[in-house]
Amino acid sequence: MNESLFTVFYALAHRSPTLDWGIIFFAVWWPWLVGLAAIVAAIALAVRDRLPHRAVFIIFVPMVAWFIAHLFK
Repeated sequence: MNESLFTVFYALAHRSPTLDWGIIFFAVWWPWLVGLAAIVAAIALAVRDRLPHRAVFIIFVPMVAWFIAHLFK
């Protein structure tokens, strides 16, 4: 499956600057924007409900998982 997806995206490369920009945007910047939105949502919910431990949990757990994954790599 990975090879077939790679072939599809590779066939689309350098055909349209807009499409190239879109693929690069979703591959590089989209995960950062989704992560930032999750952090903002966690903080907003914690402030609204006055539960700061919820925001700490939502933000801290993925950071620890990321660190452990990179440690093992």
